[in-house]
Amino acid sequence: MKQKKPICKWKKFLLLGLQQVFLVASVICITIVTLGSSVSIVTQNASWSNMITPWDMSGSYENSEIFSSILRENASDILRMVVIRKQLESDGVYDGKKVIDVTEFANRYGNHGSGSEISAEYYLEDLLKWSKYGFQYYTKGASDGYPWGTKFTEKSAVSEKISGAENNSSTGTDTASETSFIIEGEEMAAYEAETDGYDSLYEDKEATYAMLENRYKTVDGKTPEELASNLEEYDELCNNLVSAANELLYNYEEYQEDLKWYTADKTNVRYCIEMPSKGDNEFYTNIELESESDSSITDTFKAFGKYILYFPANMQYESNTSVREGILLSNLAEYSYVYPDNVKIWFAVDTTYPVTDAFSSALHSYNEFMPYWGTYFGISATCMAGYLILLVYLCCKTGRKLNEDGTLTYEENLFDRIPTEVALILAGITVTVLSVMIMGAVSLIQNMDTLSEDTILCIVGGISFISGAAFLYFFYSLIRRFKAKTLWKNSLCCRLTGCIKRAVWFLYDNSNAIARVEIPFGIWFVVNLSLIFLGFNTGSLFFIVVAVVMDGFVLLILAKEQIDRNQILDGVGKIREGNLEYQIPTEKMHGANKQMAEAVNQVGDGIRQAVETSMKDERLKADLITNVSHDIKTPLTSIINYIDLIKRENIQDDKIKGYVGVLDAKSQRLKQLTEDLVEASKISSGNITLYFEHINLMELVNQGIGEFSEMFATHGLTVITSCGVEKPVINADSRRMWRVLENLLKNIYKYALEGTRVYIDLQEETVEDQDMIVLSLKNISAQALNINANELTERFIRGDVSRSTEGSGLGLSIAKNLTEAQHGTFKIYLDGDLFKVTMTFQKVVN
Repeated sequence: MKQKKPICKWKKFLLLGLQQVFLVASVICITIVTLGSSVSIVTQNASWSNMITPWDMSGSYENSEIFSSILRENASDILRMVVIRKQLESDGVYDGKKVIDVTEFANRYGNHGSGSEISAEYYLEDLLKWSKYGFQYYTKGASDGYPWGTKFTEKSAVSEKISGAENNSSTGTDTASETSFIIEGEEMAAYEAETDGYDSLYEDKEATYAMLENRYKTVDGKTPEELASNLEEYDELCNNLVSAANELLYNYEEYQEDLKWYTADKTNVRYCIEMPSKGDNEFYTNIELESESDSSITDTFKAFGKYILYFPANMQYESNTSVREGILLSNLAEYSYVYPDNVKIWFAVDTTYPVTDAFSSALHSYNEFMPYWGTYFGISATCMAGYLILLVYLCCKTGRKLNEDGTLTYEENLFDRIPTEVALILAGITVTVLSVMIMGAVSLIQNMDTLSEDTILCIVGGISFISGAAFLYFFYSLIRRFKAKTLWKNSLCCRLTGCIKRAVWFLYDNSNAIARVEIPFGIWFVVNLSLIFLGFNTGSLFFIVVAVVMDGFVLLILAKEQIDRNQILDGVGKIREGNLEYQIPTEKMHGANKQMAEAVNQVGDGIRQAVETSMKDERLKADLITNVSHDIKTPLTSIINYIDLIKRENIQDDKIKGYVGVLDAKSQRLKQLTEDLVEASKISSGNITLYFEHINLMELVNQGIGEFSEMFATHGLTVITSCGVEKPVINADSRRMWRVLENLLKNIYKYALEGTRVYIDLQEETVEDQDMIVLSLKNISAQALNINANELTERFIRGDVSRSTEGSGLGLSIAKNLTEAQHGTFKIYLDGDLFKVTMTFQKVVN
């Protein structure tokens, strides 16, 4: 059966490169889809990225989730902006002289502190400037007097607190913490014991407290100390003052940005919020209203395209967007201190998009991405399919190697010979490095908004190429290890397991020997050590002398053991050299050495008997073949002679002529078979005499071609010869060499495909510093050569399995044996239907 050839190197590298191209193309298409579907949305108080999904393709942009998310965020910002305008404006214009009740403002979310009703009213501009400049405190001692007398009316007034500033997470600005007295001197426990609680403060107790520096006064020209009646009220009023001022400054800065952001020429969002007031209703809007009636405003906002109208008092909500009522309701609940139940809200988006803002930018990305989504995804899927197909194909092909004899094996490269665990560690290091590179690239892309899309694609393509190459390198190495069955064999675990297994089996197999050695050694070691120990402890030389004598005795035993082993090794060497009669003397041996020597003697006897039996069988076989051949030759010669006599008669009957021809051919074939059997028997038994002489091999080849030219012509065989040697002279037996060449030419005549060429080449080669003559014969076989090349040189083996041609099956065997008997080499190569024979002889140099 014809073996599948492995792919050549250039084709392998081409396919690997194509595989990498598929991977990079697929990743780049996915990146393009990702970049194209990612929309960066920026509003006044937020910025985020949203992904366009294929499901968004089912409707228009105004019905997509991106549009709804932008509208929700803008609606939330506008509702907050109106709240801030309500705080800072009068009649729709910023009013710095607006009066602010700091306690009411600080507790607008329902946080009423201790429940005290003390309040203070300041001008808006004073609070903003005070917060911008910062709040300062000064320390006041007991000797300076107390604004509210010498007694504390509340227990909490002497609680141990430290004045300072803390971060207000809701506003993002620093606010002053509660301010109170700090009791210094004796411990609080002693103070409680002496005063029976917090009823009074003795004048000999030193105390200090922090006071707010009054940069601005209330509308009535008062300070917090003048408005408060005790320390607790003072602390609470100061805290409300600081909190209100800081939050108002934060809102004022946001207010200035909102005025720029949500004007009609800056955004496509249109809004109108009607707030009831004591007089006429207040309208907050960024469009010109033709009429203040609800129906007119509703018609105006519906005309913009997408709209939302919400009247909480009537539970009326109408919208042609996907924004739910609950979104607006939650926003209104957050600012319930501003928005009453009878507020009316209109939102709309001008779907002609006259202004460049988040809506128009998202629309541009939406329209740019959607038409090509399927194309890029299809290209990516196709490239990935090609990548996987090549992966499977190269997995089947990688590691294959076709040997010269036509057999298929699997080979490994240098990296595949590294232990499996080491390769896995290298793979892990590579994965770690690539992961760091990928995370670094992702971080770079995220933090570098100025990077162009082409730059991002180059970075992604480069990383995917490197990652893909590293993956394929380790993956194909794993496949080759699996095919060559070295995945486990070439691992450190396998080697360690093998060592442990061999050690266990060694101990198990040699348990008797170990017991014979280790137990006596242990006894000797203990006794010897004990004697030396007693000698040193008692100071007696007797024990030391006994130990030395024991050591000498053991030394003699070991020397005797080594001498016996040397005798055994000498005996094995003599038997190996062919002296099968030699016997190792075992009279003075003991133990394992004696058993080993007797076993070697028995092996020698067995080999001698086997050799004698084999030689006897060979002689009998040779004699049998010779006798049978001789017995067949005599009647066969008579048959051939009588057939020759019959052929000389004038036979007129064509049928009888045909019979005579068959008898003649078969008798000649039987004669040739008999001669081949006799010659094969002589060669195998060594009963052959060779007469070496100098032979010009090319002349012998030309002679053979001349004798077989007529036979080759009947089959249409054309012989093409070439000689690359000036004097192809070898040292061989001319008669035997002619028999070799004759057998090869007969083989070509019988089995070569008719009408083809036969190539006979004579070349000179240098092998191990010796000049050699190489004779090669090549032809195309007429039959399929479904047999191993080495089997063709065995006896009675023929390439023609159907045996439709004449032949004994001994021709190639005789040719090989005769070639090797003349110190030459004989090799057969099969490559499909190509049959090739090469013979090599040493060149004779005159």
